[in-house]
Amino acid sequence: MEREQVNLAAIMFTDIVGYTSLTESNENLALTLLDEHRKIVRPLIEAHGGKEVKTMGDAFLVEFTSAAEAVKCASEIQESLFRFNSKRKPAERILLRIGIHLGDVIHSGRDVYGDAVNLASRIERLSEPGGVTVSRQVYDSVRSKLREIRFESIGMRQMKNVENPLEVFKVTLPSEEDSPNFHYTLPDEEAQPRNRIAVLPFVNIGPDSTNEFFADGLTEELISRLSQAKDLRVIARTSAMNYKNDRQKKLRDIGRELGAGTVVEGSVRKAGNKVRVNVQVVNAVNEEHLWSSTYDRNLDDIFEIQTDIATKVADSFSSNLAPLMTKQIRDSQGKDETEDVTAYTYFLRGRHLLFSESESSIKQAIEFFTKSIEVDPTFARAYVGRAQGYLEITDFAHLPFVEGARRAEADVKSALELDPDLAEAHATMSQVRHALDEFSEAEAEAKRAIELNPSLADAYHALGTLKWETGDIAACTELYETAYKLDPLKEENVGMLAEIYFEQGKDEEALKIVSSIEHLYPQMFYGNMIVYYVTKHNLPKASEFLDKFALEAGRDSIFTLGLEGMLVAYKGEKNRALEIITQIEHLSGQDTSAVSSIANVYYALGDMDKFFEFLNRSMDIHALMLGPLVNSAMYANARKDPRLRKLLERLDLKINLPSLAT
Repeated sequence: MEREQVNLAAIMFTDIVGYTSLTESNENLALTLLDEHRKIVRPLIEAHGGKEVKTMGDAFLVEFTSAAEAVKCASEIQESLFRFNSKRKPAERILLRIGIHLGDVIHSGRDVYGDAVNLASRIERLSEPGGVTVSRQVYDSVRSKLREIRFESIGMRQMKNVENPLEVFKVTLPSEEDSPNFHYTLPDEEAQPRNRIAVLPFVNIGPDSTNEFFADGLTEELISRLSQAKDLRVIARTSAMNYKNDRQKKLRDIGRELGAGTVVEGSVRKAGNKVRVNVQVVNAVNEEHLWSSTYDRNLDDIFEIQTDIATKVADSFSSNLAPLMTKQIRDSQGKDETEDVTAYTYFLRGRHLLFSESESSIKQAIEFFTKSIEVDPTFARAYVGRAQGYLEITDFAHLPFVEGARRAEADVKSALELDPDLAEAHATMSQVRHALDEFSEAEAEAKRAIELNPSLADAYHALGTLKWETGDIAACTELYETAYKLDPLKEENVGMLAEIYFEQGKDEEALKIVSSIEHLYPQMFYGNMIVYYVTKHNLPKASEFLDKFALEAGRDSIFTLGLEGMLVAYKGEKNRALEIITQIEHLSGQDTSAVSSIANVYYALGDMDKFFEFLNRSMDIHALMLGPLVNSAMYANARKDPRLRKLLERLDLKINLPSLAT
């Protein structure tokens, strides 16, 4: 057996922007451009002493012994592509992202693994189309050697599955200002109506960097306040926060990407019990300033500041609706709030940590929400925050799925006793009811949440999922499209809408949507593409995306193993598939994702007895993936089996699916 070797290396990862979508819309052009791309890139890799480890479709993974040579190679590649693109029509240009990281890699056979490879892949996603981005380690290694190349820090970035944030740098290329323009838009290129508002993350300009939670909290609170105006459509927090570290982007580009005609931005400085808030409202189409103000107050005035800003934003609309919107915002103040600044501060700290992908951060969030409740037991939103934390922590399998849902249920009940009209509480209760397979109750809660807050994207998503699971594709599509428009950069909204489009044969629309945030959520994108190509019986292409998926999720993760097991099973490699099933079982025990993954491998093997055995196990632990089972082409054979009807009879659902008719 060949021994693994560990070496320090500079890893360069490249990927063509929009290539997957182009492959589906114009395969001949895509193949031609891929060939041109390789003709340009390969000689430059060789010239700079790089070792081409492997290609994954349109992506290159390259190893260098010198970080300086890696940066020079990347810069020359982009300069060569710039010259190539300058002579081509927009549709025939090659836009490449490049990321470089310096660290230890593990050599095994002809492949390399390790954190350096994974980080290079993630850093590549931070590059602009036509750009090069490097880690702090690379910058420190080359800055005194490459004086002809300029670097610009783009800040600290939290990388998935990496504990500490990493500073990354943009390489400034000579041709940068003339590079082909590229941006993502909503699928139908819709106009940017004024009443669609994006509140961008407020900048913390105080002396204490730990007050970042307060700036983020103010952003979220303004989104919540503005959402109370029924005639406004407010972009959700998830999408807005994607611009937290992207201060260079123009407001008109942000507005176009989010489909928003109005943008709110500002800064906050907190020092002791004093707070200064600067805020401005901008027309996102022409960048005209509509209103601005500065508030110098005590911290305990923060609630009034939030309400005043929200009402001033509503007043900036020159319409007869402005007074009504202002009244709706003011009437909402205080119903679900606390008057205790300490309880509110704990709440903001919890919200700041809740959206992290790490288990430790979510645990800390739950602790902060608990402290907030202890200080003020009448603070309804603190109960909702803790409930959301309990639902999130079950993803890490240390809190059983059902137990987490039951804890969340108790907290949401407490919140609704304090404020029966709290939309976020009803939306969270819909999640809880769905997790416990109480579908009719889940639907009622989602509908109530939408009635109370028409800008609540999560409620549309929850209701859309229920319609998906009953086979009501028309209603599901409309609801998912609404959720997507309100929160267009949220992973779940993009992934689910793309899946629904795929199921309806709307491949072009699906690929356009899912490709638009490939740089933000590559793991979700690669997973979608694997399933897509499996349904198209294109296993080589699915395998290409599995290689990319493994870079993001890890080779030994349950998700990677489940997808690999499915692919080798479809290829007829039964023994390898069974080995993977055993590996998953040893890794996971009764983890919900493991049971579903094993079921899929048995399905791909054609072992329907084992498939239905694991489907029933999934149902026992409330983890049955019902939507794909009812709608996806992948499970067409399962829908022909009478055991599916028997299984579905265990649920209180009426499935609208002709293939299940008696």
